[in-house]
Order: sequence, then C-alpha cells, then structure tokens
Amino acid sequence: MSREDTKSTVAPPARDGGIDAFRYAMAVLVIGIHILPPVAVGPDRPFGLPGWAVVIDIICRCAVPFFFIASGYYFRPERGVWSNLTRPVVRIAPIYLVWYAVYLVAASRVSGKLPEHWRLLMTIDGGPAFHLWFLPALVFGLVTLTVTLALGGRMLAIAVAVLLAVLGPFLADYHTLVGLARYPPHLDDFKRQLAAPAFVVIGYLFRGTQSPRGSTAFALCALAIAAMFVERYTVIRIVGNTAIGDAESLLSVFPYGASVFNLARALNTTALAERLRSLGKISLAVYLIHVIFIWMFRDTVDTSPWQFVSLGATVAVSSTLAALLAIRVPLLRRFVT
Repeated sequence: MSREDTKSTVAPPARDGGIDAFRYAMAVLVIGIHILPPVAVGPDRPFGLPGWAVVIDIICRCAVPFFFIASGYYFRPERGVWSNLTRPVVRIAPIYLVWYAVYLVAASRVSGKLPEHWRLLMTIDGGPAFHLWFLPALVFGLVTLTVTLALGGRMLAIAVAVLLAVLGPFLADYHTLVGLARYPPHLDDFKRQLAAPAFVVIGYLFRGTQSPRGSTAFALCALAIAAMFVERYTVIRIVGNTAIGDAESLLSVFPYGASVFNLARALNTTALAERLRSLGKISLAVYLIHVIFIWMFRDTVDTSPWQFVSLGATVAVSSTLAALLAIRVPLLRRFVT
C-alpha cells in the first residue's frame, strides 16, 4: 500500500455519537423497506408502489449505503494489506454462515419462504434471508478497497469502484436501456454486491475531512432525495411500466447515502444523538433478526399506511428487545456484533 494512502488520510475517532445513533436509525429504516407492499406496476402504480409507499421507500434507501460508508470511514490502511484482506472474512463469514443456517431452518417452517430454484450465487445472496446479502457484499467492498489501494492507490480504488457501481444498475433495472431484453438469472444474485465498493470508497474518502454544518447537511440530503425521485420517475418514463417493475434510484443513491452519512457526522454532538448512540451497538443484531419478526407478525403483504406503521413499530420493538438480549449472551454476542 502506498505511503500516500497510509499517511494522507487522518484516522477518524474510534466512536462518533452521530454515526452510532444513525446506525440504529438505519437499521429501523431497513425494517421499513422490508415491510412495504409488494411491487406491482400498473396504471394506478406507475412507480410500482402506492404513492405513500414510494415516498417511504425512497427515504429508507439510505440505510444500507450508510453501513457500507461507515465501514469505509473506519477502514484502517495502516493495518497492512494482509490484515485488511483477512479481517473482514474472519469477522463476517461466521456471522453470515450462522444466520444463513438460522434462516434456512426458519424458512422451512414458513410456507413459500424457501426458494423454488437454487443457484450457486444464492450462497452469497442470503438464500431465503434476502437481507443477508449485505454481509458478503461488505466483505467484497472492503477486500476490493484493500486490493485497489495496494495496487494503485486512491485513484485506482475510485476508478474500479465507479466501474462496478455503473455496471450494477445496467445489470439490474437499467438493462433494457442498453438493449438487453433480459439478463442471466445468476446475475440477479450478484448485482447489488457490485455497488458495495463504491460506498466503501466514499466512506474512505471522508476520512480526515471536516463534517459540514447541520444546515448544509440537511440541504444536501434534501437535494439527494429530490434526485432519487427524479431518477426513478425518469427511468419509468423512458423504459415503460412493463419493462422495469421496480425502477429503483440506483445512481442517485450514492450521493444520497453520502449526504445522510455526513448528516450523522454533523449531528454528533446533539442531545438526540447522545441518547441514541448507545443503541448503535445493536444495529447489526436488529438488522439480522428483524426478518424473523416480519415473518411472525405479517398477516398481509399489501398493507395500508396504518398497517405499515403498526407492523413497523411491532417489528422494530421486538427486534430491538431481542437484540438487547442477544448482545448480553456471550455465546450469541460473537454472531450479532
């Protein structure tokens, strides 16, 4: 790894109140994404979701990017290449394997949760637990950052991350824009992972930078949310309702995730951040556990706004309590933190 990349970026403080508080908030937003009504494009749903759900869906889309960016922000190049290659694998792989097994067992007891057709890449996409894809993707992002920094420094890391970030959307929702009638099914299991290096690199580039003022951070978040709406609407209009059933904002989500992360940094000394920062330590546990409670408590998938709020509150509270218990059990703590 070049001297430039080990010395020119100042290591951030070990803990940040705003980032820790937002970790928990982002875990709750993930719950919001996962309990939205199913995507079904039609004349009354040009965005694939009811109008109220479109707004919630877009607002919640900063959640997973936030976790990737935070990992890049706390990335430590001074550890050395070998340590940074092995550390995420050793730390994350056991968590992934244990929870993959947990959800296999759980899915076998819930009708319709086991996949009808298994593909090799589903082993890194969570299988029946759709949310577990985040863990292998995080490993991929951190390993990619490590390798590219070692081979060519920050410029190569940025170039590779941008290339992968652009490929992701065109393998997914944007495939028809480049003349692909469809893409091979196995790519569907990998397209989301391609965005991970870019988010991790964004976090890495924030190392040593000053956080913006709160007012500036809020303004940037508002602009990014507006861009999310514009992108989704544009894709729907260009491609048509039947070509892309769920036209996500797969490009503007990068500035959106970055702006929310900087908002967290800007609010690190606020009273609310101080109250919530202790919950940051259970954010991963909430993320891992919450789908079990969705399966337990969800009676219907096509929810109304009030059903959404009620289910979201139930799952969030249940997941939080379960996470608080899990981190207090030594045998479980290793697999939830």
